[in-house]
Amino acid sequence: MKLMKKENIIRFLLLVIAVAFIILGIFNGSAKAVLTKAVIICSECIGLG
Repeated sequence: MKLMKKENIIRFLLLVIAVAFIILGIFNGSAKAVLTKAVIICSECIGLG
């Protein structure tokens, strides 16, 4: 039972850290850069760019 509780705590902490990094990336402007690059790559793949 203690092992399950410890695993759940670790999972929760990893989730919190991941969400924090996602939020930091959004405020940093990285999300816009990634989206822009993804649009360019997709356009090139289908022959538009």
